Amino acid sequence: MYFGWSRRSRALAEGLIEHEESIGPHGIPWADALDPDNDGYFEVEEHIDYAQAAIDRWQKENQGKAEPGTRLVVVDTRRMTNP
Repeated sequence: MYFGWSRRSRALAEGLIEHEESIGPHGIPWADALDPDNDGYFEVEEHIDYAQAAIDRWQKENQGKAEPGTRLVVVDTRRMTNP
């Protein structure tokens, strides 16, 4: 796996793996997320992912019309109008 990697690169990669394994799917360390003392201290905030919303709208409007293999890519049109 690390063939040709420097000692430093291997250590950084292993550190990143360890860090990623310590974080749950909500971005909170497992130690905090599973600690019973934290019960009641976490709250949910609603945030809209506008890129995902664009995909959801497209899929709803084009249901069954997409060619097989169609890959949806979100494009920020502001870049097209404000160079």
